[in-house]
Amino acid sequence: MKNTRKITLVSLLAVFVVAIVTAFCFAGCNANTDELQRRIEELEAQLQARDEKIAQLEEELAEKSGTIYTLQEAYDRKLLTEEDIMHISYYKTGEVYKVEKVEDSQDWNKWQKVDFVPEEPLPELDAKTSELIKTAYYNKNIQFFKDHDGTIRYGKDILKIRFLGCYNGNYAVEVDSDEWSYGAADNICCVGGIAWTYSGPPVTVYSVN
Repeated sequence: MKNTRKITLVSLLAVFVVAIVTAFCFAGCNANTDELQRRIEELEAQLQARDEKIAQLEEELAEKSGTIYTLQEAYDRKLLTEEDIMHISYYKTGEVYKVEKVEDSQDWNKWQKVDFVPEEPLPELDAKTSELIKTAYYNKNIQFFKDHDGTIRYGKDILKIRFLGCYNGNYAVEVDSDEWSYGAADNICCVGGIAWTYSGPPVTVYSVN
């Protein structure tokens, strides 16, 4: 009878010890879970703050990155002169042709070659301005960088810039990418009485004004 009671007491004691250990384990697990959840929430808050900061910086950069124009728009706004267009034509094709009227540009027989050579060679475009041009072009033409469902497919890093001269803070460039393709047919550009043919991207003007 004594042995039975002794065994019963030992069993009860063992159950009690197990219960205490289990309680401590659960408490520890809960504490660890709470700490892990707290750290996750802190990281999520930090990531959200980072994303908001990046968005703010991108918005500020977009505001400071200037404006993109077509060559005709830049000429119509008097950002470029006829002589500027002659420089652009020379840097682009190595030649300069004039026409009396825009419709004459469709008839090569009416193109008059001009003896024109820039006084100075074309300088290099600095990396900072190149990035500003890419940003401005990307923001204006964002639809070309999206899939059909509206998701962004490409970033501005796919863009390549060919520099055609700076004219009073207005940069003439060709913006291209290996991701784009063009037809084989030549196109005709005629702005300010200066005409040339081209394939690939048209001349774009980036203005910091």
